[in-house]
Amino acid sequence: MFIHRHKGLIQIATLLLFSLLLWGCDAMPWQEATPEPTALPVVAGRGVVSAEGRVAPLRWTALSFPAGGELGDLLVEEGDEVAQGDTLARLSKLEPLEAALSQARLERLSAEQALDELLDTAALTREQARQAVVEARVALTEARRALDDLDNDDFQEQLDDLNLAVRDARNALDDAEEELEEVQDLDPDNPTREAAQSAYDDALRAYNTAVYDRDTLQYQLDQARAAVDLAAAQLDDAQRQADERENGPDPDALALAEARLEVATAQVAAAQRALDNARLIAPFGGAVVDLHDWQPGETVAAGLPVVTLADFSAWIVETRDLTELDVVLVEPGQEVEVTPDALPDLRLRGTVVSIARVYGERSGDVLYTVRIRLDDGDPRLRWGMTVNAVFEP
Repeated sequence: MFIHRHKGLIQIATLLLFSLLLWGCDAMPWQEATPEPTALPVVAGRGVVSAEGRVAPLRWTALSFPAGGELGDLLVEEGDEVAQGDTLARLSKLEPLEAALSQARLERLSAEQALDELLDTAALTREQARQAVVEARVALTEARRALDDLDNDDFQEQLDDLNLAVRDARNALDDAEEELEEVQDLDPDNPTREAAQSAYDDALRAYNTAVYDRDTLQYQLDQARAAVDLAAAQLDDAQRQADERENGPDPDALALAEARLEVATAQVAAAQRALDNARLIAPFGGAVVDLHDWQPGETVAAGLPVVTLADFSAWIVETRDLTELDVVLVEPGQEVEVTPDALPDLRLRGTVVSIARVYGERSGDVLYTVRIRLDDGDPRLRWGMTVNAVFEP
């Protein structure tokens, strides 16, 4: 009893002493020191991002015919492995398309040869053009000499004499015609009329002969002048062609040859495209995974899938639910841990290969598609399996 009462007194005394100390502290003047700020540690690092995705082959495509038609042959079966460039299926009646392609290739070859020949013979053509200029100059000189031999005083005097002869013959013919008209009323057997008719005929022949002689001489002069004009024009043309060929083939011929080759090349491309549109060609090596129940002889509409091809040489995981807050924490080359939902004990390593530049929206969220290439695989993986991808910081 005494001990408990003693403990109580001690506690009361202690409280009174503590109160006196506090009062004393408040009564004393005190200048509080300004505390130094303590810098908080900077936490660096990247957040862990995870997302749902699906497994897909490295590449895959559903092949269809650009133009519809009757299915001719299916050259593969589901499960077949094919190489890039292999024909997987084709429409029927390809012979006209193949013939058109052969004809187009033949025309292109001919156009190429014509252009090559034009370019190869450019030097020869240039020298031939120069020779043509020399020959044209010689021809012009000879034509001018021939004209000079005719167009002189003696020739002009002779031509003047023939013009006088034509005039005299014309006057004699007119006189004979008047005399004949005066006796037209006489009988045809009348000697006077017969003499007048004979005189008119002789005058007509003389006039025609004079005109012929005059015109023959005039034509010689006209022909000589025309020969000079022609030779001068030929020289101009030869010089023009020589100038054009100094730097290569004739520009017009070259343009025509190049245009012919361009058209032929376009025709080959069009014919090849038409033939390719009638065949399904493997764009890459892989496995045929689906033939979509088509049978030869059926009519296939343009754009309908006929053969689905997939490249299983590697696996890709594609996730489409990375938000704008998450995608900034992801970059190409970043390592990823992938766990298939169907194989929870399996851990696969992967690497980010691409991040979409465009976005999508779902329920008001801005989302981006990210593709991850798996560094390893597992025989139990299947196309379309869902996985959880954890992007390592």
